[in-house]
Amino acid sequence: MSWRCWEVRQMFAKLAFRNVRRQIGNYLIYFVTVSLSIALLFAVNNLSYSDRIQELAEMSSDMRTMFTFVTVLSCIVTALVLSYATGFMLKLRKKEFGMYLTMGMTRRNIQSLFACETGLLSGLALLVGIGAGLVIFQLLATLFASILELPFQISAYSPQGILLTLAVSVGMFLLSTLAS
Repeated sequence: MSWRCWEVRQMFAKLAFRNVRRQIGNYLIYFVTVSLSIALLFAVNNLSYSDRIQELAEMSSDMRTMFTFVTVLSCIVTALVLSYATGFMLKLRKKEFGMYLTMGMTRRNIQSLFACETGLLSGLALLVGIGAGLVIFQLLATLFASILELPFQISAYSPQGILLTLAVSVGMFLLSTLAS
């Protein structure tokens, strides 16, 4: 990578940080929405891969089908939320991007800048969403155990649920960024 290319990337990173700080009110809506969506996705994925749920699912194929359906449904809802939030942010900043074009930035530069901004926020939202998802998962596991009249115990987190949440979230972030 050439020195000039490195300078341009640093400039975009600084501009992205400045834009996020300046647009914090608008980005807060995006951040909270994405964090809550990821928390719900994380809780559902961990619940569906829970050892206790897996034992119950072996007894009933309907339960396995139900959890697969809920996982797919939560992925679709999260994708729609990300798509809407990204489109919302683009519409709010239409004039600003027009100014950047007037100042000589190319569309590709503006796309890179917006991708950097949403990447920063999405990474942070992923961490906060997983943290909130840990709590929501325990609440859902407790609720599920009480409905099925199982003894209460703190549920262990599933590596498959965590990896699925990370993979789906990163994939959806990339798709929403590319689509916008």
